[in-house]
Amino acid sequence: MLVLAGAPGVHAEASLRPCSYFAAPIPSAGGRVPAGAPEGRRGAPGTADAPMAVSDFWKRKLAAPGAVLCLADGLYRGKHSMVTPHKTLDGTATAPIEVRALNDGAVKVDGEFQHAPLRLRNSYWTVSGIDFFDGKGPAVGVGGLKQTAERERQPVRHVVLRRVVAWRSFIPYATAAELSAIGGANTHVYDLRDAEDLLLEDCAGFGWGRKIFQLYRTERATLRRVWARWDGRHPLRGGARLAVSCSYKGYDGLCENVIATVGGATDPAAAPLDYDPPIVLIGAEGPGEPTDRWLSGRDPMDLALRIVGSLAYTLPDARFRKVTGLRVGGPGYPSRGVKGVRLERSVVQLNGSLQPALQLYDCRDDPSKHPDGCSWQRGADRAAAAPVLRRVATASAAGVVVGSDWKQEKVAQREAGARIDVYGSESAVLCRRSVD
Repeated sequence: MLVLAGAPGVHAEASLRPCSYFAAPIPSAGGRVPAGAPEGRRGAPGTADAPMAVSDFWKRKLAAPGAVLCLADGLYRGKHSMVTPHKTLDGTATAPIEVRALNDGAVKVDGEFQHAPLRLRNSYWTVSGIDFFDGKGPAVGVGGLKQTAERERQPVRHVVLRRVVAWRSFIPYATAAELSAIGGANTHVYDLRDAEDLLLEDCAGFGWGRKIFQLYRTERATLRRVWARWDGRHPLRGGARLAVSCSYKGYDGLCENVIATVGGATDPAAAPLDYDPPIVLIGAEGPGEPTDRWLSGRDPMDLALRIVGSLAYTLPDARFRKVTGLRVGGPGYPSRGVKGVRLERSVVQLNGSLQPALQLYDCRDDPSKHPDGCSWQRGADRAAAAPVLRRVATASAAGVVVGSDWKQEKVAQREAGARIDVYGSESAVLCRRSVD
């Protein structure tokens, strides 16, 4: 059993700002409220006794810098109950806009595979304490390039998600026609892209999706105390499958205290998960291209990524024989080579998998595909930010694969099923919070 936050109920924080407006579910749209609680109504004043619809917050232009929308307990359904503000509504550094649950975990937003439960294309927003599920596309979508008044395309900036739980990004076993109607099967539970200065703390994701957490073309994104369980994806779609993708064409990221596993709970009678390529629990999927907007003046190979204090594991189950614990780079990407990655104080324990616990690549691992040694990616000084593998413990049947560029320190390898002490006697020390 894993507990990511405190006990259910009101989340006490000294920094909580008072609610500016209140919203509640709309029963006529399929929502549900607790017995005797006021129902949400479009056009209502937005007080605790007369809550409005969620969409009133932006449709009535109430979502101004510093405003706080508090959601009452219940099940939210229908397009006017989704958290999808107009992309023109931004907060400020000193006055972000906030949407939060009055009681953590008691607010559930159901997209019914018809709507996006959470879609933020806004800067300086905070969302906390809410569950999002069954999205048309991602259950949680954050980011996207925005066109400024000068017609420049800028990323979304400074979005914070705290104590958010999300699951399922499309209908399991949908037909091809059903998939087309909801945007296809190439969707993720958390789709975080084209954004800067993102922070996710004490969040969880599970269910069906190609990836549970995806960070794509992000800068300075942090996943802290995150739990992910990859449960399956639609058989009509190929491509990489990851529980947590810490970086894909992104830079300056941090994955801290991440726990990732594979479950298959949505289909407990399924055959072995013999996916090709195998499932990856925690990964960094390779650098950007020279044409990417943020690479001017920087070495594109230097990801400046840290993965610290994290755990990737599988339970003993014959279905999980094609699962890799942690991978950096790998087949199918423009470059195997990376610099500036630090993988520290982490544990990978694979029970039943026939894949390596670690797959950490560099360019020289596949010279047939990179006869030039990845010269454009390597930059002038390939050793200036060599990837580091430090204080990591693994237990698996297939050992580890580590490229020759990686600097290793105190790396412990054990057989599958071996006990690893994460309190300090082994090389990995998980039970300590990192400090930036």
